[in-house]
Amino acid sequence: MTAIDLTSNKLEGKIPIDQLSNFKKLEIFYLGLNNLTGEIPSSIGNLSSLIGLYFDFNNLEGNLPMEMGLLKISAITVIAVADNSFHGNLPTNIGLTLPNLEELLLGGNKFYGNFPTSITNASGLKILDLADNKFQGQVPANLGDLTQLKLLNLETNLFGGNSTGDLDFISSLTNCSDLRILALGYNKFGGNIPQVMANLSNQLTELYLGGNQLSGTIPEGFGKHANLYLLTLDSNYLSGVIPRDFGKLQNLQFVRLDNNQFSGQRVSTLCNATTLYHLDLSTNQFEGGNILDNVLMNCQNLQYLDISHNNFTGIISPHFLQTHSSLMHLYLGENSFNGCLPAEVGMLIHMSIQQLDLSSNNLTGPIPKELEKLHSLGYLNLSYNDIEGEIPNTGIFSNASQISLIGNNKLCGGIPELEFLSTTLLVLGALLLYFLVYQKRERRMVAGFSSMPTGVNKLLRISYHELHRATSGFSPENLIGSGHFGAVYKGTLEKHGNKLVAVKVLDLQKI
Repeated sequence: MTAIDLTSNKLEGKIPIDQLSNFKKLEIFYLGLNNLTGEIPSSIGNLSSLIGLYFDFNNLEGNLPMEMGLLKISAITVIAVADNSFHGNLPTNIGLTLPNLEELLLGGNKFYGNFPTSITNASGLKILDLADNKFQGQVPANLGDLTQLKLLNLETNLFGGNSTGDLDFISSLTNCSDLRILALGYNKFGGNIPQVMANLSNQLTELYLGGNQLSGTIPEGFGKHANLYLLTLDSNYLSGVIPRDFGKLQNLQFVRLDNNQFSGQRVSTLCNATTLYHLDLSTNQFEGGNILDNVLMNCQNLQYLDISHNNFTGIISPHFLQTHSSLMHLYLGENSFNGCLPAEVGMLIHMSIQQLDLSSNNLTGPIPKELEKLHSLGYLNLSYNDIEGEIPNTGIFSNASQISLIGNNKLCGGIPELEFLSTTLLVLGALLLYFLVYQKRERRMVAGFSSMPTGVNKLLRISYHELHRATSGFSPENLIGSGHFGAVYKGTLEKHGNKLVAVKVLDLQKI
């Protein structure tokens, strides 16, 4: 027997290596995607013909059996033990003892210690995955000696030291002419992005640099990576404008530049990539008007768009909503968009839109009724705008936990959980104010304080909007008192000589 494949069989318990020690000719051993527990016994080293060991995606633990185990199998080319609970240091001589390694996948465990520098001796290594562990220190400057490297994944470790030389090893990677994926995100790399990054393999398709301590600007030259379809630079301290040659990256599909200090109006350089489906520019200092129409119109395959927390202006374009039929997540909050929310937002019904955030802008007008029809919508945030009128009460508006409308003081109605004043109460309040003003005038006439001539005893006509304005949107600052049947607010009628009035708002449920 030369191969055993028990992948994805819901196996449990420990690995019976002792019972397999007689399989001297076993070359391939697949046990991945099971529920195996315990340690790998050192007797694994008796499988002297083993070439590929695939024990990934289990619940295995302990130290990898090295000295008396795996290190005895000098012919082995693949060690895949990712996504378990292994821990400990890697032996410093791993590359010397296992020179034939082509794939070393240790990601998703609890390994720690420094990068094993001897790994560069395994010159045929194509895939090196150390992600999601606790490795630390500097990456060897000669890592590029692994000239056949296709994938290097060091994400989510403690590599680097927040210093300027942390990425010096990048220059050696220019020797790796077939490098496809370079993942360095979420470590402690500091300094600038090296200019030599532009000279990496033209086969590069994915580049992850997010979640570090990088500063400075993006160097020119990224446009050389014509095959790049994924780029993450998020959560650093990068600044400046987007380089012009980003416009050459026409195969981009997934871009994250969020949580940096980028500025300027050069967002359009990203939008030559008509295949772009995920774009996150949030929490920067980008600016510009009508970005939806003028800049993002070409990106009609967008499924996820987040440009929140910037300085964009203009309207929310009806044409943009009509043409972007793939949008599922749209975040435009914390900008300076203005105008009415268009009825074309109902076009999103064809998109299976799931999340829509338009908060903290300068939007006006009523809530479009079309929003009630978006049955796939699970989150809606319209808070802190200047939206007015009656709140719908069907669709997403029937679930208070899925929407936020606070900070829109001209809204009324909606389900009780939203705690907005009902339209009925506001009408009653207006009528009560009408009555109080009339009564006050009558009393003054009787007491002789009014010399109003006969025929001028017209009652005041007060609209809801004037009533709303008079009480500053029924704000807590204008609240005089409250009782069992409602609350009393003070107000000033600007159109009637700044007349001071009291407004009683009745709670019909208690009358």
